[in-house]
Amino acid sequence: MIRSLGTAIALTLCLGTISFSLELSTTVYPSEDELLEALRLGEIDAAQYMILQEVIVSGVDSTNSHLLDEIPNLSFFLPDPKSLGTDLENEQASGFSKLPLKGSQRAGELRYQYHQEMEHEEREQYRASGRIPLNNHFETAFKFHREFSGRERFVSRQLAYMNARGHLNEVRLGSFSRRLGLGTIFGYRGKLLEFSDRLDEESFLFPDFGGYNGAYGRVKFNRLEIEVLSSVNRDTNHTLASGGEMVSLKMSSFQPAVIVGWNRLKNRHTGHHLDDIKYGLNSLYRYRDGYLSFELCAQDGERSSWGGFVAEGRHYFNGADIRYAGWMYSDDYLDLTGGSKAGNLRHTATLDKVDFAYSDKRSGQEGGMLKSIVLLSEKLEMVNSLVYAGRCKDTSDFQFLSGLVKKLNRRMEVRLDYLNKAKRRIDAGKRRDDVNQRTRLETRIKADNLSARSYIAYNTQSGRRDYVSFFVNLRYRSPKVGAIEVWSNLARFDLGKTIIDYWYMYLKSKQQVFGNLTATVKLSHRYDRSSTQRHRTVVSLEVNAGL
Repeated sequence: MIRSLGTAIALTLCLGTISFSLELSTTVYPSEDELLEALRLGEIDAAQYMILQEVIVSGVDSTNSHLLDEIPNLSFFLPDPKSLGTDLENEQASGFSKLPLKGSQRAGELRYQYHQEMEHEEREQYRASGRIPLNNHFETAFKFHREFSGRERFVSRQLAYMNARGHLNEVRLGSFSRRLGLGTIFGYRGKLLEFSDRLDEESFLFPDFGGYNGAYGRVKFNRLEIEVLSSVNRDTNHTLASGGEMVSLKMSSFQPAVIVGWNRLKNRHTGHHLDDIKYGLNSLYRYRDGYLSFELCAQDGERSSWGGFVAEGRHYFNGADIRYAGWMYSDDYLDLTGGSKAGNLRHTATLDKVDFAYSDKRSGQEGGMLKSIVLLSEKLEMVNSLVYAGRCKDTSDFQFLSGLVKKLNRRMEVRLDYLNKAKRRIDAGKRRDDVNQRTRLETRIKADNLSARSYIAYNTQSGRRDYVSFFVNLRYRSPKVGAIEVWSNLARFDLGKTIIDYWYMYLKSKQQVFGNLTATVKLSHRYDRSSTQRHRTVVSLEVNAGL
């Protein structure tokens, strides 16, 4: 009786379309190159691009799983053995999760990527990174890049200590990303300051990294866990110094915590500074079929206010998985190091005292998200998502996604979904609504050595003609041939004029040279009718050495 009631409630929630997702997109980004194409297409904005660029380079492991909150159509919730996930979600997560998610012993690697534009010999870029284990507990890592524009700088460098036994479990020096609790005080903020565009001392000391730059430590004493972090970032105009601590009591099902944080933003030219002080209470309650967590923070210093409130959780019914979250931030909330859940509503905020302008994502915002996956039968599932975020009663985003996934056999499935994105803005008393709609039919095939994903979509968008999208992605792997991948995204085909507006494709081959050394060659081409450089061809070489 109880199980039937749970299923009925889950179906009611699903059919009533009250399920949320932080940012509704169903695109997989296999590398930074495809991320840049998503920016060109308007699928993500510039702020998201900067954050996702860092995530896709760094990868995701058990220490920074909260970064999934920054990825369209993915959001981080505490794992549960009963939880459900679509194949599309799993592919997205595995694409970003380049490191083990369970915190297992990680092998080292050295990676070098070189990119050359065929039409312009002077335009080239490279990306170099390494993760080198020194022993069972210590490892060091680094990344530095050179862009096509000629900018060259350190992206990150780190020395880490990890030990599951004893009192001292983790220490990180240099670049790191951490979220204390749900992130209302400290989380993944993204890049706030500028950076040096040369491989000099300034770039090494203060790299082009959106996380923290300093030290982090985590210790345990029986049920008591303490996390401490400190960070200093600066550019030619400003310095941001941060420090914080979280003390948690780890009990069987209930885990309360206290968080304290301090930020000082200083103008290096005038010497003026402002302080941002926050205090937070966090609570996590686990039960048999899920968990519920909330966090409340108060703010003092330059601006005194109640700060922000965030709640999230997940619940497993019989054959259904529900994930939900809600948030509310005061108008005076200072979004300097926050990394808690919020909708993608950004505006430029100015702190006159220190002459500082920055992209503010949270102050004055309220909203919610919930996502449901319901198994209607053994081979048929329904997914629904809805997100709402609003600020100051004149700005709001509303997104809705609903789909059916049919498993034809163990190797093939078909998905039909509908996506609606609506933005409302009121400026000078005038209301402007932008609505994008997409209906898509997708097929996925997984064989022994071959996997394929293909879709056709019909898109309507405010202010432009309707268009059709065609996408094909083929991957073939074998011990003799290696890995070969074909990607073709005819993103915009104008039906009215029967012309192609945008097309991006690549051919990639990955071979094992010897031992743990692999080499990847990639040839990509983009056609963009609206660009002055309509055709752009890039050849890329990547060498990866396992240690």
